[in-house]
Amino acid sequence: MNKKRTSAHHQAALQLLRANPLPPEELRQRLSQLRSLAYWRGMNPQLSVQSRSVEANEEVGMMSVIEHLTSRFEKEGYLQADHALPEPLVGRMRECTKNLKRERWPLVFAFVYDEFWRATRTPALVRLLSAILSPRYKQIPKIWTHYVAPDGGSGLRSVMRHSKMVACTWFPGTQLLPA
Repeated sequence: MNKKRTSAHHQAALQLLRANPLPPEELRQRLSQLRSLAYWRGMNPQLSVQSRSVEANEEVGMMSVIEHLTSRFEKEGYLQADHALPEPLVGRMRECTKNLKRERWPLVFAFVYDEFWRATRTPALVRLLSAILSPRYKQIPKIWTHYVAPDGGSGLRSVMRHSKMVACTWFPGTQLLPA
């Protein structure tokens, strides 16, 4: 890791600690947990950490559907695609969010898990975003996971950008509107 990057990470860690001071013993415990793959795997055994397997839903991947969604995005400035992620996967991600909240970890730690990183990298979503933004779009490092009380839904969000065009992908963990 280069020196500037390490320094930036160090400064960010110091800011976080200053904003959320912990008693020394809890800080030692958290730092130990932070470095432990077994801890993260144990907290959310339904998800993977550093796995090579890929789970993707290819429903959005059909060319005519991508063309339709691209056209809709150009006209309306947004799009909504049902079932962009398989419901069982969304359920496991939702459970992870609850577990992180219960254990008092900032929800951005959901990105310890492969499934959160892969959500915006499924082949179908990559094809769709390439069609909308350009084949050279890049995901910017501004990611977060939000928890919204169960009466409103919970989700994960990742922002992608190419040139001046920005697309925000948001996957709700629960139904957003009453049935």
